[in-house]
Amino acid sequence: MPSIGHDTKFLQELVGDALARGVASTISSQPNDPVDYLGQWLLRYVKNAREEGTFVETRAKEVQGKIVALETEQKAADASKAAAAARKAEIDALAAMDAEPTALVARALELIKANTSAGAVYAATVAEPEEPDWSPPEDPEDPEANESDDEVDPPAPAGEGEEGEEGEAAAVDAPAEEEPASSEEPDAPRVPRPVDYSRKYLSYTAASPGQEFMVKAELRRPGPPPEDAGEDYVPEPTPFTFRILDEPQPMVYCANVAFEASIKFLREFPKIGSYQACGIKSGEEYKAVVAVDTLFPEGSGQPLSQADTDYVWGVCLALSKAYEAQEARFAASREGNSAADAVAKLAADIVAIYHPPAPEPVEGEEGAAAEPAAVEPAPEEASDEEAPADAAAADGEEGGEPVDPIVALTAELKTLRSEVKAATEAKAASAKALDLAAGAMHAVVSTLSSLSEPALVGLRNATAVPQGTFHAVKAVLHLLGKAPDSLSNWKRAFEHFTPALFVELAQFDPMPDRDSAVWKLVRSAYKAAPESSKLAAEMPDTHLGPLLLMYVRWARKVGRKAAVLRSDGQMLSELSATVEAKEVELAELEAAKAAEETRVREEAAAVKLQAAGRGMRDRKRVAAMKAANAAAPAAEGGREEAASAEGEEAAPAESEAE
Repeated sequence: MPSIGHDTKFLQELVGDALARGVASTISSQPNDPVDYLGQWLLRYVKNAREEGTFVETRAKEVQGKIVALETEQKAADASKAAAAARKAEIDALAAMDAEPTALVARALELIKANTSAGAVYAATVAEPEEPDWSPPEDPEDPEANESDDEVDPPAPAGEGEEGEEGEAAAVDAPAEEEPASSEEPDAPRVPRPVDYSRKYLSYTAASPGQEFMVKAELRRPGPPPEDAGEDYVPEPTPFTFRILDEPQPMVYCANVAFEASIKFLREFPKIGSYQACGIKSGEEYKAVVAVDTLFPEGSGQPLSQADTDYVWGVCLALSKAYEAQEARFAASREGNSAADAVAKLAADIVAIYHPPAPEPVEGEEGAAAEPAAVEPAPEEASDEEAPADAAAADGEEGGEPVDPIVALTAELKTLRSEVKAATEAKAASAKALDLAAGAMHAVVSTLSSLSEPALVGLRNATAVPQGTFHAVKAVLHLLGKAPDSLSNWKRAFEHFTPALFVELAQFDPMPDRDSAVWKLVRSAYKAAPESSKLAAEMPDTHLGPLLLMYVRWARKVGRKAAVLRSDGQMLSELSATVEAKEVELAELEAAKAAEETRVREEAAAVKLQAAGRGMRDRKRVAAMKAANAAAPAAEGGREEAASAEGEEAAPAESEAE
C-alpha cells in the first residue's frame, strides 16, 4: 500500500471528516446537482461549527464561573464555620476563665464588641446600697458625741493557775450556740429563698471604648411620689432593665428604644436604635447585667440581627458560668481558713510588748535575781544652809518686811529644779508610752501585711459588698488621705484595692499633728462598723475588718502619745530655759551684792581712817593747851574753860566716826 503523503494527511485530519459527512449526505439525498448540494452542505457545516464553538466556549465559561462561585461559597462557608468555631471556643474559654469578676466582665465586653454590630457594650453590677457612715448627735452633751477612747493598754497576763487565764480560755474556746433543729426532714430538698431585689440598683462598672462615661453612672428605681403630688401625678416608670430582676426575665430586648417609655437615657437625650440586656447569674442570684445597643450615632440605629442577639446571649451564659465557678473557687479557698489564730497571736504579741516576760536567771546568779528591786531614793531634804534661807524668806513674807532677792530667787530656783526633774520624768514616761504604742501598732501592721494577699483577693472577688468591712476600709483610706469622693461607694473605692494599700499602711506615720478634718471622716467611718465578731464573720479568712479598726485605734493612740511627748518636751525646754535664766540672774545678783559689800567696807574703812586722824590732831592740841594752862593757870582761866568745852564737843564727834 502506497504511503500517505503529508498533504494527504493534512486533508484527512482537517477536511476528511467534514467531506466524508458531506459526501454521505449527498449520496443519501441524491440531489439533481450533487456538486452544488455538496458545496452548500459544506457551507452550512462551517456555520454550524462556528456557532457550536461559540456555544461551547460560553458554556465552558459559565461552568467555570459556577465552579469558581461554588469554591468561593465553600471557602466562605468554611471561613464562617471556622469563625463560628473560634467564637464558640472564645465563649468556652470565657466560661472556663479563672479571673476576678472585673476581668471576666471586661473579656465578655471585648468579645461582644468584636463579634457583633453593637455600637456600645457596658456592664453593671447588681449592687445593694452601702450603709451610711455614723453621724454625730446634734446634742453636744450626748455621750456619743464624745470621741471614743484610745486602744487600752493590755492587762498583764494572769499567772499560771489563776482564774483570769481560765476565764480567757473559756471565752476563746467556748463553742458557738447551736442553731435550733430544723423541722424539715433531713432528706427534703432545700427550696432556695427568693432574692429580694427591691433595694438593689445597677452600678455600671465597665464599658466599651468611647462609653467611659457609663462607668460613673448608676441606674436606680424611681423614688416615691412627692408629698404634694396631685391626682394627675404620673409616676416615673421603672427602668426597662429592671425587668430582668423583677419579672424575672434572663434577657430583655427592644428593637427601637424610641417606642419604649421605660428606657432611660443616661445622658437625658433620646436616640434611636435597639437595646438588649442579659442577666448574669451565680446560683439563683443575679450578680450583674450586660447590655448592648445600636443607638445612633455611635451605632447603626438598626435592630440587632438574630445572630447578634444569640451571640450576646451565649457570651452572657458563659459569663454566668465563669461567675459561678469563680465564686465556688473563692468559697473553697476560704473554707477552713481562719485568721483567728493570727489575731490571737497578735493579741499575745501586744501583751508581750507591754508586759515582757522576766528574764530567766543565769546559772550562778540566782541570789542576785532574788534580790528585791532597788528602792527609789527619797527626795533629798533641804541642806542646813538652804533651810534657814527658805525660812527667812517665808518669815520675811509673813512679817511684811522686804525679802532679800537672792534668798527669794534661790527658793524659786529650788522649786524650778524640782519641776524640771518632774518634767524630765514625765517626758521619759511619755517616750516609753509612745514606744510601747508604736510597737503595738507595728505588730498590727505586720499581721496585716502577712494577710494582705488573701485580703486583697477577698476584696477584689467580692460580688456582694461586705458592709461592715467597707466601713473599716473607708476609715483607713480616709486616714491615708484618699479623696472622699473616691470612697462614696464600693465601686469607686475598688481602685484602691491594690498591694499599694498595704504598703501605704506600713509607711503611714501617725506621729505628726493630726488633721482634725481627716480624723472626723475616719471617726464617722469606723464608728459605723459593727462589733468585731460580725466584722470577722464577713471575711473569716483574714479578719480584715477587725484588724483595720485595730490599726486605726492604735494609730490614734500613737498620735496622741506623740502629742503628749511633744507637750512634755516643750514644757521641759521652757522650764530648763527658765532655770538657766534664773541662774544667770542669781549669779548677777550675787555679783552685785558682793560688789556692794566691798564698796561699803571700803567706805567704812576710809571714814574710820579719817576719824582716827582727826582725833590725833585733837589730842595734840589738847595736850598743848594743858601745857599752856599749867604755865599760866590764872591768866588763861577763860581759855581753859573754852578748851574744855571744845574737848567735850570733839568726843561725841569721834564716837560718831567710830
